[in-house]
Amino acid sequence: MTEAMHEHKGFTVYLEGDEGHQGNVLAHTFVGRINKLILVFNKLERLHQEASAKKTDFEIVAADKRNPTTLTLKPVPRVKNYSPTPAMHWCIAQLERIDRGEDPETISNLAGNLSDEDIKAITSVNRTGKPLEDADRKVR
Repeated sequence: MTEAMHEHKGFTVYLEGDEGHQGNVLAHTFVGRINKLILVFNKLERLHQEASAKKTDFEIVAADKRNPTTLTLKPVPRVKNYSPTPAMHWCIAQLERIDRGEDPETISNLAGNLSDEDIKAITSVNRTGKPLEDADRKVR
């Protein structure tokens, strides 16, 4: 079976808590960063698919409040007969490139579609400098 036929297992977002709040992540910070990350994934997916509308939603498949707070999201199709797996692998590969300080694959396409705020959202979520794991994509 090809990679496109396999279901994407999802990715985990890690957010470090604040010492001033007993190591807890503030709700507005968590929701804001997750929202920005999903918006960036939606923009990247539309670029990958050359589509005008998003084709993927995200299910919450796991969450943990202990520091670091984690949220595992699984991409699921919004439309019939669509697999988000190829687009999600491509999106994560682009985020990894940005996190390493490299240009994304299609910088000419991305330049006009991702704002400086989008790039800041990507890099503020993953500050480890480590590549994302393939089996369980982890965004820090």
